[in-house]
This record gives sequence, structure tokens and C-alpha cells, in this order.
Amino acid sequence: MVAPREIIALSDSAALAEYLKTKVIRVKYEIRTYDDFVVKGNTAVLKCYVPSSVQDFVPVISWETDEGFTIQRSSSDSKYKIIADGSLMIEKADLSDGKKKYRCICKDEMDNESVTSIPWGQLIVTEPTTLQVPRIRSGSREHNYKVGATVELYCIAQGYPVPSYTWYKQEGTRMLPLSSNRRIQVLRSSLLIHKASKIDTATYVCVANNSAGEDRIHLQLVISEHLRASVYPEKLIVKEGISVTFTCNVTGPQITSLVWTKNLKPVITSARTKLISSEVLQIYSVMREDKGMYQCFVRSHDYSYQGSAQLSLEEDPPDLRKFSGQLLPRVEDIFSLSSDGTLYHNPGRLYVPLYYIQKKNVLKGDKVVMRRISWVQFDNTLLAGGQRLADHRNGTLSIAQAAKGDQGWYHCEVIGGQGEKAMGSLYIRVVERPVINPFIFGDELMEGMRTMVVCTVLAGESPINILWLKDSMPLLHSEHRDGIHVTNLGEFASSLTIPSVSRYHAGNYTCLVASGAAQASYTAVMNVKASPKWVKKPKDMEVIVNQKVVFTCQAEGIPEPIHRWKYRPGDGSAQPADFRSVVSSSHMYVLENGSLVIRDVEKQDAGLYLCEASNGVGESLSEVVKLTVNVPPRFNQSFEVKTVKEHEEVVLSCDAHGESPLTVSWKRYQRPIDRSVLSRYVLREHVHPNGLKSQEEKSIQLIVQAPPESPEGMQLLQVTSRQITFSWTAPSSGNSPITGYIVVYNQSRKAKDEPLESVRVPATETKVTITGLNPGSTYVFKVHAENALGRSGPSQDLTITTEEEAPANSPQDVRVIPLSSSMVKVTWKAPSPSSLGYLLGFYVGYRDLSTNDPYVYKTVDISKQERLNEALISNLRRNTKYAITVQGYNSKGAGPASKEVIVQTLQHDFRINMPIDMLSRFVR
Repeated sequence: MVAPREIIALSDSAALAEYLKTKVIRVKYEIRTYDDFVVKGNTAVLKCYVPSSVQDFVPVISWETDEGFTIQRSSSDSKYKIIADGSLMIEKADLSDGKKKYRCICKDEMDNESVTSIPWGQLIVTEPTTLQVPRIRSGSREHNYKVGATVELYCIAQGYPVPSYTWYKQEGTRMLPLSSNRRIQVLRSSLLIHKASKIDTATYVCVANNSAGEDRIHLQLVISEHLRASVYPEKLIVKEGISVTFTCNVTGPQITSLVWTKNLKPVITSARTKLISSEVLQIYSVMREDKGMYQCFVRSHDYSYQGSAQLSLEEDPPDLRKFSGQLLPRVEDIFSLSSDGTLYHNPGRLYVPLYYIQKKNVLKGDKVVMRRISWVQFDNTLLAGGQRLADHRNGTLSIAQAAKGDQGWYHCEVIGGQGEKAMGSLYIRVVERPVINPFIFGDELMEGMRTMVVCTVLAGESPINILWLKDSMPLLHSEHRDGIHVTNLGEFASSLTIPSVSRYHAGNYTCLVASGAAQASYTAVMNVKASPKWVKKPKDMEVIVNQKVVFTCQAEGIPEPIHRWKYRPGDGSAQPADFRSVVSSSHMYVLENGSLVIRDVEKQDAGLYLCEASNGVGESLSEVVKLTVNVPPRFNQSFEVKTVKEHEEVVLSCDAHGESPLTVSWKRYQRPIDRSVLSRYVLREHVHPNGLKSQEEKSIQLIVQAPPESPEGMQLLQVTSRQITFSWTAPSSGNSPITGYIVVYNQSRKAKDEPLESVRVPATETKVTITGLNPGSTYVFKVHAENALGRSGPSQDLTITTEEEAPANSPQDVRVIPLSSSMVKVTWKAPSPSSLGYLLGFYVGYRDLSTNDPYVYKTVDISKQERLNEALISNLRRNTKYAITVQGYNSKGAGPASKEVIVQTLQHDFRINMPIDMLSRFVR
């Protein structure tokens, strides 16, 4: 805390800001962290509560756990993050997070010290037991950022299953989904916008949803430019009679007011001083009284700023009002002035160095010797060293504890080594510091009272300017802001009056006095006692057994109200005497913010609860709320399996137990059953249909059994002359295991009423090899599937022809008849019908028995033969014996030959006038 008489330069905006900052009276405060609850797997938030009176100067810089782990604001940890308001966000909270304790660490910018919260906060992690619809934590829905800042929007919900998040930007009636890009990051429950611009001003919607439902929140984001004000030109040095113009250049959001001041007093317009517009101030024919400090104060809804400019006259004497941004000497000031005219602070003394020396020409390399330097005061008194004066060898004169009598001209004389002289002069003006009579507001101010203080200037040079500030912000004379009235009581006094004090008037009030180049200030603290006032009243609650309930009861007042909870069982009317105090336990306890928490609610917790808030000022507050505890419905079995045969009737029972009234609803595949559409459903209800207090589900799996469906996907794998292999695809089992397959088949040329061949195949196989088939034969195959309820329909037909073999049997009953001396007729019967394949014809062999010649064969092509199973062999020798054989053939080759038949051609031919082929018909 600085001395009440400390002086600053209001013409330097940076110095003003530093001054206003240091003028805040040091107050005692505590930073607190409270316990919080979270469902396992959700995002948790622990808040750091800093009193509003010091929030601007005490930011959160880090968090730490009782295990020594520190989380910084710049931490890149994906689990822990400090968000914009200083709260600690913990992603995917688990049971291990509940075993730690947390506290926040803040930096007090007033004394540059670290402050830790008390007590430690703990995260209470609960296991989910039922479905929970997502609920988004309440918080600020309006967010204001400046252009270029990084925007952080948060949407933190709790639910089970853990909710997922979707972000949208609302444009009119459209909802545009957001995804990450170079400037925007969508990070689950948070949305970051880097380098924000005014086009980002919009409503952003966050939707948190899971299988139980959804919740959404609309966040209004406003991006505005920084409020800035500057006066051009910043410094003007003109002659009397010249006209000047000051322009207040404002950038940023829409301003609500702009006020011009001169030396901290409102500018009064006249014939010479006019406002061309609210931003332009023009002074015609400048006079001596116009010089001074001009400022424009601008204010928007949320911020204020000021710009300043100095108007000086060329004829002003060198009173050293300001050099290089520092103040000039005042009574009791200690300062040093160098030859370039810059004032330096040097504790203990006032140094006046050589201000001017006459020009003297010397040759390069010559040595210049100053033999003697002497100082003479304005009355030609030679100044010598003493208790307050010190004449240094380097030409500097120091004056300790400057007084009004030290004001005037000072001359110095320098005598060189050859007797040459140089003279310099300096004028010192000593300004008396203003003295303020202390004032106080008193310690017993309460809301509704009136108060007035007077700031009186006991000493100081005219003109005197008085300015009031509240919490470092100016209270201009032309305003009656928030019921605060500022009135000038002449040049040397000003009053501050509040006709009706409220809690919002509490703060630091500063009287700032400017007298020429000197300033002084005095600050008094106004403490207002205020009776309790509801911030959030408790409300009736209705919960289910084993759930958690939190009654929020928050009141504000000065001093901070104390919250007390009382309980009375039952729900009838009650008197305050009927209630008994709530004793904190692990089951029921009161948080430091006044909220009542009941964990794992029991039936006997139902009743009336009374919250009282009092602080010893005025009447206390009280509110009675009702807690209703419901027993949820339950089932003896939450899951049941029911099996029924197809086309049979089945009854599904839903026997619920719980408090009446109960309502039972049926769903199929999570959709309500519409009995008006599905007439096969009949619902018999034995409950009273009324509103649900809670709900419970029972699932019944209905299995309808039927014979399997027909096999599909018949596919030939391999075929030979006597066996084939084929496969199929297993069909739907009909909700009963397939016990096997039946393969049935027959030859396509057999009569339809002939019995079918069948082969059983195990259920584990979906292919079969059929053997014992006839070569060159066509078969038709079908497959049936079978289970305990019956046999399926047949599959599609699979028609397959086996490959052929050479004939296995020889022709039977071979006969040979000689027709002439050179021709015989051969007849035979076809081989026995062994189905070896289709015969293409016969080979008829013959040879002369009187020689060793091999058989000569004649081919009989059935397709070209008109008469089957006979052949004529001609060109034989007369009266000669021949051996005759016959064998069938097909595409695979010739079969075995028949036994030889011996025949002898005729010796003499008959003379019959008949063709040979006709003759052969008669010869049998």
C-alpha cells in the first residue's frame, strides 16, 4: 500500500494506470475450492472461487494435487486442462481421480505473491447404475472476446453412457456442423477459435447425446475490437491568438459516452471553445488560461479509455513543468537536472547542473582547463556549500529540502585556465504539494442509509482541480452514476453523496487533487452491510431411491451469509419448531456454498427441508422445500428367453413391482408396438396407466422355431462315369439346430412314380459324393434340410449326366446266314441293357479260316442304319468258311466281341430275280 500523499502525473496514461492500480486498498480474502461430483468416464470440472472484489488482480496460474503433481495453464496434457475462467477440467474421470485432492494456485498481482486455495477440493467419482440422459453444466451463455484473441467455448455434460458432442454454428434457421480446420479446433467438449475476427460473432450450439437422450446449449459469442482513444495532436506549443483543434480518435466497439476534460474538469463550451462534433474540440484565439492537459474519456458498455494532449504557450517561463515524462520539482522533492534539461530523481538532494555555457573555439588537441565554477542566486548572493546546498566540482549545484524561498533565477560562472569566462542561467519554480483533509465513510453503513463525504484541500496553489474515482474509474461531475452524486463546493472542496446506499456502492473511493504540476490523493474504503438476498432459491425435488440429490440454496449479503439446513419428515404443514438441524455425514452434508447434498437417497429421506440464510444484518431468509422419494419399478428377471413353434400362440408376461401408478409399454426392436396395425398382438393390462416416476426395462427374447428353409447354392464339384460330388449352402435353421440333410435323386428317364434313391448327410457337412451310378446317365438331385421340427422343402433341382464307359457286354445271339457264294447276312441282339452309355454302332469282324489273315471289320453306324442289329458282308470267296464276330462301340471305345460263329459261303448261286437287300429280308 502506498502513502496517501503520493503524487503521480495524470498526463502520462501509463503512470495513471499504475497509480490507479496501486491505490486499491489491501483487503483480506480467501480462495476456495469445493468438492464436485462426476459420473465415471465423464468430464469433471473443479472451480476455483476467487472473491469478485479481487478477481481482476488475482488470476489462476496453476493447479496441484496432494501427490505433488502440478498442472500449468500452458499444459498440453490431454487429461487435465485449465480453462479460461481458471477451473480445472478433467477428461474421462476415473476412480483414481477421486483418490486425489486438488487446489488452485493464484498470483496476487498487487504484491506479486502466490496464494493457494483452502481447503483442498476432492472429486467424487460415482459408478453409473442406470441410463442417464446427458445434462450440460450451467454456465455463462454470453461470451465476449476481442479481435485476435483465442476463443474458448466449453460444453461439459454428464450422462451414461458417456455422451458424445457435436458443435454447430447457427446462421439464421440453419445449423452448420463444425469440424476442425487451421483456425477452429473441435475438441470433444470444447471449441477453440484462434485469431478470432468479427465474422465469428454468432450463436454456437453444442449437442451432447447418448443412447438415453440428448441435451443442448446455445452460446452467444461476440467478437469486438479493443476500445482505444487518442488525442491528436498529443502536444501543442503555440503562441497566444492562434486557433487549435484537438481530435479524439476512437477505435473499437460502439461507445456510449465521450466527455472532454481540461485539467480533469469538464470542458465548458463558449464562444471561443466549441465542439465541432463530439470527437472534435476547437479553441479559437488561444489565451493563457487555455493551456493545460486536455483529455477525452470514452466509455462502451464494458470498457472505458482515455486519450490526452498537452497545450502549452511559447511565452511560458521555464518552470520545468515536465521533461521526458517525469514530474518537476515540488516542495520537499529531491531531484537532479542534467544539462540536456531532463529531470532525474536522486533520493536525498536537488541537483542543478550547468544549463548553458558560451561557445569557445579551441584547437584540436588543446587542453581546456576550467579553473573555477561559481553559482550566484537571483539576489546576486554567492552560493557556497552548507547543510542544504552543495556545489560540486562538475558544475552541479544540489539543494536539499527545496523550499518556496528557493524559487527564482540561478546563475553559474565558469572561468577557464586562461581567464576566459562563460555564463549560464536557470529558473527554478517550486510548487507546493496539495494537502487533503482525510475523510471516512464510517463502519456501520447499511443498505438504505445515506452517506456523504467531503474532500477538502487544506493547502496547495490555485488553480485546484478535484476528481473523484471509484475503484480506479473516474466519477465525472456531469454524471450521477448509479446514484452517486458529485458536487463542487468551491475551488477547494468537493462532496460525494449517495442518497440511498446499496451493496453495489461498496468499494474504494479516491479523491484526486491536481494543483499546477503537483498532485495528491486520498482513498477511503466504503464497506456496506447488506442483509441476505436470494441468489438461487432451493426448489422441490423428486428423485428415485439410490440417486443423488442436491438442493441449491445460495444467498448473498455483506458479510457473507451463513446457510443452515433443517429437516422434518412428512409432507404436511409445519412450523419452524418442527424442524431439526441436519447433521453432516457421508450420506447427507452441506457444501460450503450452502447446497445440501444427499447421496444414495433412501425412502426415509423424504420430507420437508428448511434452508436458512443469515448474516446478522436485517431479517434472515428461509425457504421450505419438499423432497419426494420414489421407489423405481423392478422385475424379478430383467432378461428372459421364450421359445415357441411357428404358428403357435405365445404369451409374454411383464410382471412389474413398484409404487402405483405403473404404466407398462411394449416395444419391438426399440420401437413401440402399434396394435392397430399388427392385429395379431393382444395386450392385457392389469396396471393403472399414469405418469412414470421412473422406469425400468425387461427384455424378453422370443425365439420362434420352424423347420429349416430349403438349402440353396447347389454346385457341382466333380463328376465321373459312376459317381458325382456336389455341395450346397446351409439354410436358415428355423431357430432350431439342423440335424442333417437328405439327398434324393433318380434317373431322369425313369418313371415319375418310381421310388427315389436317398442319402443322409450329417449336419456338419454341406457336400456329398454319390456312388454306384450308371455311366452316361442323367440324374436329378434334390437336398432337404432337417431339424427337430421337420424337414424343409426341396432345394432347386441339380441335373447331372455321368460320363460314359466303353460297352462292358458283347452282343448276344449272333447268327450268320449265307446268301450267296460271296455274301452272308449277320444278325445279333444288342448287349444287355447295362446303361454303360449310348451305343454309336457295332463292329462286325470276319476272317477266312483257311488263312491266317486277321479279322476285317465292317462298321455299322446306328445313326445311319435303317435296320438295326444286322449287317451284310459281301465280296467273300466261294465255298469258303469264315469266322464272324460282333462287338458294340461308343465314344469311349469298343466293347468285348461276341463268340465266333462259323459260316461257309455257297458253292453255287441261285438264279433269283430279286435285289440282294430284299432277299436278305426273307432269309432268316
